[in-house]
Amino acid sequence: MLSVCISNPIDIRPLDDRWYELVSPVTITVERDGWKLSYEFLSGFEFDGRSGGPLADFCVPNLGTQDEVACWLIHDANGYGAALSFRETNALLRRMLRLIGYGPVRAWLVWAAVSISRSWFGFPMPGDREFRNVSPFPCFSIAR
Repeated sequence: MLSVCISNPIDIRPLDDRWYELVSPVTITVERDGWKLSYEFLSGFEFDGRSGGPLADFCVPNLGTQDEVACWLIHDANGYGAALSFRETNALLRRMLRLIGYGPVRAWLVWAAVSISRSWFGFPMPGDREFRNVSPFPCFSIAR
C-alpha cells in the first residue's frame, strides 16, 4: 500500500519556459510497505514540472494538479540519487501516478519515457540548472 501526504499547498511561480520555483516550503511524505521517506523542499527549489517538451502535454500536463506536481517534485528529488536508485525512482513515480488516478497505460508511458535514458539521474554538475538546488546550500532534504 502506498500513501502520500502533502503538508500544505504547493505554491510555485514560473521562472522561465517550463522552469518553476517553489514560493514556500512544502514537505511530502511517502509511505510504502513499512518504509517512509519525508521530502522537505525549501523555498527556492527549482524544477521543470513534468519533464519533456510540449508534445508530451497531450498525454500528461507539464504541471497539472497539486497531486501531479507532488509526483514531479518527488521524482526530481529522487533524481539526484540521494535516496533511491534509478530503477526505484522511476518505479515510485509510476506507483504515485497510479495512486492519483492515472490509468495503467498512461502511468506506464510516463515510466517508459523517464526510463529510456539515465542522463538526467545523479548529482547535477556545475552549470546545470538543477545545480542551484544542491549548491551552495541544498534546497531539499530526504529523511528516512
